[in-house]
Amino acid sequence: MITLQGFLHFMKMMGIARSRDEASNCSDCMHEIDGVTIPFTDTLNIFNGLNYAQFLEAILRIAYYKKDNSDQAGAHDGFKNTLEAMFADSDIDIRKKAKTD
Repeated sequence: MITLQGFLHFMKMMGIARSRDEASNCSDCMHEIDGVTIPFTDTLNIFNGLNYAQFLEAILRIAYYKKDNSDQAGAHDGFKNTLEAMFADSDIDIRKKAKTD
């Protein structure tokens, strides 16, 4: 189980949401996931978190949201391109990320 606070931190680290507004917009598209309360409340509560399937569904829903709000909206491979762009330049090595921050 990943807490919602952990998921928000994951979005920041991976560059999916670089600002508070972007994180809020990304979290708004997660309202259809069973068991996730939107707006996020009590993000540090372990019982208000995401299991593995919900985590993956959240990533996919965010990718669809980003595709629909970008120049890839009408493209045939828009979802694939958006999903690849979300993780292409990600720096998940904690030591490297700490140095750049």
